Amino acid sequence: MKTSAFILLIAFLLCACKDGEAQEQSNQKRIRGAVMEKIEPFTICYNEAQVEEPGIRGRIAFSFNVATDGSVSHVEFTENQLGKKVRDCFARVIDSLTIPPVTQPTRYRESFCFESDPQGDACRRK
Repeated sequence: MKTSAFILLIAFLLCACKDGEAQEQSNQKRIRGAVMEKIEPFTICYNEAQVEEPGIRGRIAFSFNVATDGSVSHVEFTENQLGKKVRDCFARVIDSLTIPPVTQPTRYRESFCFESDPQGDACRRK
């Protein structure tokens, strides 16, 4: 009797884990959709920086929390090769994101790489 209860508990936990993973994937997809809808403002941030610093290139990576109501908080930049102005502009774009509600609080990570020279290697992973 104890063995069958233990097996049922393990089966339940495995199902719950898979359900949690499915929810996490769904949340990540929903958030990514909202970020990609704002791809133009992110690109404008880079283009404006290029006016002041022609040839600027590199990666910028960030993460933020999304609450169940879709609100964004705790924005962090984990990599920034593009400078303070681009980072500050990205922060404003991130703050303006409209994210649909998610099923659980979610940490989202994203990175963009900008290359002014199509033959360059700033965006290649080493």
